[in-house]
Amino acid sequence: MGNIIIHLRHCYIANSDDVWNVSYCGIHYELKFKNGEFDDGKVIAISSGKCHADHDTFLAWLSVFFGEDCTDPFQREDTRHSFNRGGFSASQQQLQEFLDTAFEKENNYPSAWEKALFEQAMNYYLVGLRNGISMMPLTIGFFGLSMECIGNLVSDQNSKYFTLGTFRFNKLVNDRFKSFKRDKEHGGAFKAWQKDIEADSKLVHAIRNAVYGHSFLHIEKERQAIVAHLHKWLKRAGASDKDAAFWFKVERLEMDLQIHADGLYKIGVRSSRLLIFLYLGIVAYIPFAEYDYRPFGDAPKNRTVKFDGMSISISAKEVSTIDGSDKNGVRTDT
Repeated sequence: MGNIIIHLRHCYIANSDDVWNVSYCGIHYELKFKNGEFDDGKVIAISSGKCHADHDTFLAWLSVFFGEDCTDPFQREDTRHSFNRGGFSASQQQLQEFLDTAFEKENNYPSAWEKALFEQAMNYYLVGLRNGISMMPLTIGFFGLSMECIGNLVSDQNSKYFTLGTFRFNKLVNDRFKSFKRDKEHGGAFKAWQKDIEADSKLVHAIRNAVYGHSFLHIEKERQAIVAHLHKWLKRAGASDKDAAFWFKVERLEMDLQIHADGLYKIGVRSSRLLIFLYLGIVAYIPFAEYDYRPFGDAPKNRTVKFDGMSISISAKEVSTIDGSDKNGVRTDT
C-alpha cells in the first residue's frame, strides 16, 4: 500500500491531532488526520509498510466505519460539503474493535450464499458513497439495494427473495435493540431511535421507487406519498407543519429533491451503514458525525472550500474564487 491520502467529502475528523495504529489481517496501519498540504481533519493519511491483497478490503471497512468513500482510487480534495455531516469523533480502540469484528465475520459466514449476498450489500453501499451528492437522488437507489440485501440475509433463506419494501431488516434492528430497550436509563432513547430508523427506511424506499427502481414520479398519488414522507422527515427534526409544507411541494418535487440532496444523501448513508454495523453485531459503539441525524449541516458563515485545485472563500457578503492553477492566484469577486 505504501502511503495514500483519503479525502473526506462530507465530514471532518474532530480529533485531528490523533494518530491511530490499527491492524487488519495481520497488517499494521497508521492513520493520521493531518497532512501539511491539506486542511486538518479533512484527510486520512494511511501508511503501511507491506503490500497485501486485503488492502482493498481494509479500505472498504474504513468506508463503513467513517461513512466516507475510502476506496476511490482517484482521490481528490473536495471540501465543499464538509459541513454536511460535521465533526466525526471516534477512537483508535473503536476502529480496532470494529476491524476485529469485521475480520471475524469474514472468516465465519454460515454459508456461501450469505457470504456472496453480504459482499453485494457492501458493493452497493460503496457505490452509493462513490456516487455521492452529485448523483442524488439516484444515489439513494444504491443504498436501498444494500439495505435490501441485508434484509434478505436476515430472512435466513435463499429460496425466496424479498424486496426493499418488505422491510425484512426491521427484524435485525429489533433483535439487536431488544436488550437495550429494556435498559431503564437508555431504553426510551433506543425505542425512539428504532422508530426513526423505520421512518428513514420508508423514505429511502419511497425515493428509491420513484427515481431509481420504477420511475413513479409521473404518478400524482406517488408524488403525494413521497412528499408526505419528506414532510414527516423534516417534522421529526423539529420543523413546523408550515415549514415542512414550504420546503417540499408536490408540483416541484424534482427540484426540491435536488435542493435537499445533502440532507437526503445522509438518510441513505446512515440507513445502509447502520444495517451493516448491526449485521456485524455492533450496536453500542457505532460512530456518527454530529449532523448525521439532522437535515442540515451547520455551514460556517465564513469558510473556504477547496475543489479541483480552486479555493472558494464564502462569506455573507461575497464569494471569491482563487484559481489554484495560477502561481500567483487569480482572484475574482462576485
